[in-house]
Amino acid sequence: TEIKLILKSDCLSGYIKNKGGKLIEIERIKSCWYRGVMLPQKQDDMKEKYFMFIKEETKSALWSFYTNLNIFWMNHPLFGSRLLEANKLYQLNVASKIGLKVPDTIITNNPEELLFFCKKNNGEIAVKMISGHVFSVTGSNKTFYIYTQKIKEKEFLKRIDSIKLTPILAQEYINKKIELRVTIVDKKIFACAIYSQNSERTKNDWRRYDFENVKHEQYGLPKEIEEKILKLMEIWNISFGAIDFILTPKDEYVFLEINPYGQWGWIEMLTEMPISLKIAE
Repeated sequence: TEIKLILKSDCLSGYIKNKGGKLIEIERIKSCWYRGVMLPQKQDDMKEKYFMFIKEETKSALWSFYTNLNIFWMNHPLFGSRLLEANKLYQLNVASKIGLKVPDTIITNNPEELLFFCKKNNGEIAVKMISGHVFSVTGSNKTFYIYTQKIKEKEFLKRIDSIKLTPILAQEYINKKIELRVTIVDKKIFACAIYSQNSERTKNDWRRYDFENVKHEQYGLPKEIEEKILKLMEIWNISFGAIDFILTPKDEYVFLEINPYGQWGWIEMLTEMPISLKIAE
């Protein structure tokens, strides 16, 4: 990426250009979909300390670019990336304060605290990644993702030393009737019911897709839940979000998290809800 930013008095000008040579002048930008950023890649002969310097300087330059664009964002990285992304505990806290039901949650690398939390929740809890990052193994072209797992107390007892290495996010395990993927574009809500309990593969995490056995269909949310969802969007100053809910066997709606840059393509394909048309609008 090539970048040029000039600030003269209170006037910002410049451009950004990609590797293919496409140049976009700042004055022409009217809206921005912040989907992801490709940072410089390390060259084989480059020392790690120099690469880290280049990477951080590039990130800072791009951040200056983003924060000086007074345009429509979906979503501005200040709110979507810096505030919400990989910040599950904060999301749960705010959702709870506006009246949504959320799971009891702990983040810890203390084995005793995690075991105590597990015992309090009938000896089994849901464990998930805090960051949600995909990672790769040295010497392999494969990438890996850790899905939500239901873990019993005896499994933790086998891994006491490993628990100490990094904080773990664990929650009370919520029994599911169905799961809901709720995509919000501006003030339009597209709710999709996911029948994850119809397949052993998807019972703990519907992202282990099993489309042959797991039905997806349009779903009507109660007005009270819709109002709280829109309240969250207002609090977080975002125009787009993808929220995951559980609907329990007792018909309670439990908020799990919001992804400010969540995918929706498969939802639109399976339910014919016009999500991309609303985004284009």
